[in-house]
Amino acid sequence: HPRACSMAAETPSFAARVAHRLSSFGPSIWTVFSPMSKKFGSMNLGQGFSDMEAPSFVCQAMSRAVHEGHNAYAPPVGHPPLMEAIARKYSPEFHRDIEASSEVHVGVGATGIIGAIMQAFVQEGDEVVVFEPSFDIYGPQTIMAGGSLVRVPLLPPTTHDGDWSFSIDELAASVTPRTKILLVNTPHNPTGHMFSRTELEAIADVVRRNPQVMVVADEVYERFTFGAEHVHIATLPGMWERTLTVSSAGKTFNCTGWKVGWAIGPEELVAPVMLATQWVIFSAPTPTQKAVADILAEAEEPFRDHASYYDFLRSDYARRRDKLLGFLADAGIPGFCPKGGFFVLADTSGLSLPADSPHVLPGESRDWGLCRWLTAEVGVTAIPPSVFYTDATAHLGHNLMRFAFCKDDATLDEAGKRLRALQQRS
Repeated sequence: HPRACSMAAETPSFAARVAHRLSSFGPSIWTVFSPMSKKFGSMNLGQGFSDMEAPSFVCQAMSRAVHEGHNAYAPPVGHPPLMEAIARKYSPEFHRDIEASSEVHVGVGATGIIGAIMQAFVQEGDEVVVFEPSFDIYGPQTIMAGGSLVRVPLLPPTTHDGDWSFSIDELAASVTPRTKILLVNTPHNPTGHMFSRTELEAIADVVRRNPQVMVVADEVYERFTFGAEHVHIATLPGMWERTLTVSSAGKTFNCTGWKVGWAIGPEELVAPVMLATQWVIFSAPTPTQKAVADILAEAEEPFRDHASYYDFLRSDYARRRDKLLGFLADAGIPGFCPKGGFFVLADTSGLSLPADSPHVLPGESRDWGLCRWLTAEVGVTAIPPSVFYTDATAHLGHNLMRFAFCKDDATLDEAGKRLRALQQRS
């Protein structure tokens, strides 16, 4: 019908109208491998979520929060009980009295907090400096705010139990008059590197010489440390005034679905982040905020023969880390021993890529092909680390796979059994 044809020709293509800021984004890595893991029934050691239940005191805190009536909107800056709990928790660690009402902001997870920070401070033409490999949200969040990401490489250790490193001269050269933020993730995802006090002092020196630069310290893995000292860069001389420290509750307490994160810093940095949160999501859910407030207090109490829940967590995750490292070594893909966090990067240089596998896509990089093959035919899911690099440096991840050990013993043990099949290919 002529009229129908005319109307069809005039139908607008809304896909063509998508904002240009999204044009460089593809599907998240998690939308590829988590569904693939379910499809093939693999042990999912790829995505960094715990398959262990939250401790009973965590679940009870949420139940109390709901039944005690904490169900209305919280203020955009955060629910006062949680802000006060965060100030109490961090004041001794920061060696200062943190003002709960003005130096703490609560948002929707660390991801939401970092996104709000980018919206609050990054403008067209600004640059954000990160260490590479870097968590994959940093780039898109910077781009959506109008900025661009500048990457400084972390260099792998020469032995599997050594430390990653970086060139302070290369970092200093990466900071220009356009640099707005230096983002430091420690403990670091995906390498497990913990920036030492000496390294952080050198970083702080670079920042102090560039007064236009602020630091965003992504410290969501701060409770997952294995002997190395965790240093808050905000505690170094002259750094409180120019640092926002970000953390969250989800990973620490096995409640990632609650999405409660926070930023700590001087009022002049915290207030703009609160404004960005207010005009996008308004506030984080009140029941989860109240529950986390109670949890932070209870986590300091003795737990399962340990002085505190945090002590138990470090001991328990060190054991899980060592178990996974043993499985990987036995399989011929030794892991670089992480000093913090709950990920292991495994060295796959001795493993051959099965070219005849129907699950390896033509033209795909080696790490992607190996991870697809491992998921479908070995029954263990890992993440291809090239996603944490730029296109220009993605080759640095082609002989690596990232595994998570925030999994229960049954999952890790079954993964270990399945990984033994790799012995025949290495």
